[in-house]
Amino acid sequence: MKQVTYFSRIRALSCAAIVFLHMFYLAASGFETAFFQQTVCMIVRNCLLWAVPCFVMVSGALLLDPAREITIGKVFRKYIRRVLLALVIFTLIYAAFDLVLAGGSIGPAFLRDWLLVFWTNGSWPHVWYLYMLLGLYLMLPLYRMVTERGSGPLLCYTVVIFFLFLSVLPTAAYLSGRTSGFYLMSYTVYPFFFFIGYAVHTGKIRIPTPAAVLMVLAGTACLVAATYYSLSMPSDSLRTFSSSYASAAAVIQSVGLFACFRNRAVKAGEIPASIGSAGFGSHVGTEEEGAWALPEDALALVEEAQRTAAGPVSGTETAGSAEAPEAAPARRNGPGAKILASLDGASFGIYLIHMIVLNVFFRVLHWNPFTMGGLGVLALLAAANVLISWAVTALLRLIPGVKKVL
Repeated sequence: MKQVTYFSRIRALSCAAIVFLHMFYLAASGFETAFFQQTVCMIVRNCLLWAVPCFVMVSGALLLDPAREITIGKVFRKYIRRVLLALVIFTLIYAAFDLVLAGGSIGPAFLRDWLLVFWTNGSWPHVWYLYMLLGLYLMLPLYRMVTERGSGPLLCYTVVIFFLFLSVLPTAAYLSGRTSGFYLMSYTVYPFFFFIGYAVHTGKIRIPTPAAVLMVLAGTACLVAATYYSLSMPSDSLRTFSSSYASAAAVIQSVGLFACFRNRAVKAGEIPASIGSAGFGSHVGTEEEGAWALPEDALALVEEAQRTAAGPVSGTETAGSAEAPEAAPARRNGPGAKILASLDGASFGIYLIHMIVLNVFFRVLHWNPFTMGGLGVLALLAAANVLISWAVTALLRLIPGVKKVL
């Protein structure tokens, strides 16, 4: 199977963006600073909201592929098991970190308190993503029924309904202060991202590059303006609008960016312009059909990059067709592709570890970036966090069994 390397690019960049998002947001909320610096931090944070939706869209593009055999047993053995292990282990680590930092000691009360935190999602703020993943995985067999039927209209209907009820109506409620009486029995926007990722990747919903770029620019401009006015007025409705993943501005920005990556991959000959349900599997070729890549995925990408570094790869084949469509010459895979593949493979570990590094910076070392040089220093600390978390993940993976979690 041919690797879809644009998935790797999206996940690698999204991983770094999430670290920057958390660093800028927690610095602005944890330290006193001037209005200008706080505003810039929040604008950076809100303009990077695309990172999590892009992860979910890649997940949808992979997991909803009808060509992949994903049974209920596999969902529990592979996907849910891994996330639950990470959730248990790292919420324990985070709880122990907080306890030690507060001068406490680990005893019977620690486990009791941890169980409450685990059950109520009371751990560190980024852990919500793991709970959300579990929900998507539990619903996956039902979601796949939509794509396995091979009906384009049914898929488009699902995407439109989710967009209207999980993004447009909540956005209208933020801005108007009036909640609609119409609702779906799904209260988060992430199923929409799951389906739109699959729909855009397969070409069942096509967004031309000019339109995709316009979506990114329009969504970003709305987020910048809403963030500024929410802080200067202030306005709770604008604050919610500018900081929510369900905000129509964030949705438009995220989908547009995903479409830009997808269209670039089509132009480079990585994938065809349209992918039928029978031929989707021949274009994916990653073992981790989820939001995060297993280590062997990154190694496979690196090996492919090494094999193709001396020249362009061959054209893309479409399974189930008598003749492969002519594809544009693929770009050479150099050091940049290898770095992105490595970052992609470490992304789950980076997500779990980067908040520990952040807390060491801010709570243990008491580094205040605004007194150390301002926004430039904060950006350098965020970059350092990515590198440190990346290195720690790589080292931990050398321990037998750790790869099953990270």
